Amino acid sequence: GSKFTCTYRFRAPIYGFEQYHYGIVGTDGVTPTPGGSDFQQFMEEISLLRQHSSPGSTPAAYRQRKTAILYDPDNTVAIEQNKQTVLWNTEQHVLKYYKALKSFGAPVDFIRDSTDFTKYPVIVVPAYQQMSLSLADKLTRYVENGGNLVISCRTGHQNELGHLWEARHAEPLYGLIGGEIEFYDLLRPYASDTVMMDGKPYAWSSWGDVLKPLADTERWAAYSGDFYAGKTAVSYHQHKKGSVTYVGADSNEGDLELAVLAKVFARLDIAVENYPPGILVEYRDGFGIALNYSDKSYALKLPDEAETLIGNSTIPTAGVLVWKIKKQ
Repeated sequence: GSKFTCTYRFRAPIYGFEQYHYGIVGTDGVTPTPGGSDFQQFMEEISLLRQHSSPGSTPAAYRQRKTAILYDPDNTVAIEQNKQTVLWNTEQHVLKYYKALKSFGAPVDFIRDSTDFTKYPVIVVPAYQQMSLSLADKLTRYVENGGNLVISCRTGHQNELGHLWEARHAEPLYGLIGGEIEFYDLLRPYASDTVMMDGKPYAWSSWGDVLKPLADTERWAAYSGDFYAGKTAVSYHQHKKGSVTYVGADSNEGDLELAVLAKVFARLDIAVENYPPGILVEYRDGFGIALNYSDKSYALKLPDEAETLIGNSTIPTAGVLVWKIKKQ
């Protein structure tokens, strides 16, 4: 969503600590570097796009997929200081949900607890360990008014001061998620176990919240190993107008997170795409924009009415495709 782009360094320095750092032009002050040539091409392409822009225009299906990830860096710092297991990685845990959403072609905002939640049909709350009672109440109101939460393990275990609740484990969330978190388990690096959902196994190791859902809460997945085999790993609780999905396990590959999100979006009747890893597709100001960060070319099917402005429908590695969309 950037409106302004600039470059840090025009000319490559010939002395000081930043020698060997590239600029737009090289050390002679005249010859463009490879990055400088790319920047020049970018300027020309931006000039072209300005002639075709429709500010604020995006496809309706794209807007319907709009999702937020509730994030607070204080939580990341706190968990990383006390991970409990060498297998846990907070950043990678959040990315499992982010990458899944981007494979859906969903626009994703990272938001804070002060944000207006009502703008988002779906909000993901990954490993939000430190949570105030006021935030728990705000999330409950969001759900009761039609919002849909996907909450992951290690959420709501502590108050905003980083202290465990003087109550049952994560008890302030029980009404919201429609059940209890009986206990949690951490596995050895060499001893992964599995979660079964819809007949398919998903490997996990780092963290597993073991759930005890209420009678009116759906059991979407269960642990299949250890002494708690058969206990709930993923639950789905319907509120007055919205829903809460709790994902108790942190899967090894992010495939469980992908499967759960796909099931949530299907339940909400929100149409999604199925882009492979490394393919990002965004829309803004009347344009569709596709980026290929994978290691192979990707053929993107464009709408019949699309007008290609930059690139072509077969996008090479590190390539970009921009097309003009029909005004919505």
